[in-house]
Amino acid sequence: MNANRRQFLAATASASLAATAGCLGFLSDATTFEAQQAATAESVAGEGNYVKQEPRELRAERTFSVADQEQTVTVANWVTEYYKTIDVGPLSGQRAGVFAVVSTPQVEILGESFNPLAEASPRDIVSRFQQQYEGMSVGDRIDQTTLGALGGSALVSTFGGSATMQGQQVDTNFIVSGSVENAGDHVVSLGIFPRELDEQGNVHAMIENLEHPISSE
Repeated sequence: MNANRRQFLAATASASLAATAGCLGFLSDATTFEAQQAATAESVAGEGNYVKQEPRELRAERTFSVADQEQTVTVANWVTEYYKTIDVGPLSGQRAGVFAVVSTPQVEILGESFNPLAEASPRDIVSRFQQQYEGMSVGDRIDQTTLGALGGSALVSTFGGSATMQGQQVDTNFIVSGSVENAGDHVVSLGIFPRELDEQGNVHAMIENLEHPISSE
C-alpha cells in the first residue's frame, strides 16, 4: 500500500469536514474551534501489533457573508492513525491494516451546536470514504454491535467490500464507530483490513479503549 493509500483515512476525514462546514452557521465572536487529540491505549494497540503514527491536525475553513460582513470559521480536527504490517499472501510485508481515530470539535454559534459528524450514520461515514478513495468499494453491512467507549456507547458497524492493494482487488472489511461525544468533541473510529486477516477483535478492543483528551505534546 503506497503512501497516498495509507493516508486516505485522514484525507477523507478532512474532505468530509470541509464539505459539511457550511452547516456551521453564521457570524460569531469565536472564529476558531479546536478539537483535542484522541487515541487508543498504547498497550491495546501494541497487543494487536498496530504502530501509532504522529497525530495530525487538519483544519477546514469556511467564509460566511451576511449583509456587509464576512467571517471565516476555522475548525481544527485531529487524526491519529495506526498501521499493521500483515503477513497474508502477496500482501506480506505491507501496511494493509489501518485504524484511525478522528476528533472534531463541537461548534457553538448563536446558541446552536453543530458538528458535521455528530449525526452521521455509519453508512454516511463509510460512504464518504468510498467517494474519496479510488479503488475502494463498500458493500452491505454484515455486522452491528454496541461497544462501550469514553464512558458512553458507540454503535459499531462492519461493512464488506473491497480495496485495491498492491494493484489487486482484495476483499476487505470496514469497521466504523458512530460518534461519541466527550469533553466538547466528537470522536469517530475507523478500521480497514483484508477480510482474510480477521482484525475485528483488535479493532473492537481499540474502540473500547479510546482515550480523549490526550496531551498534544
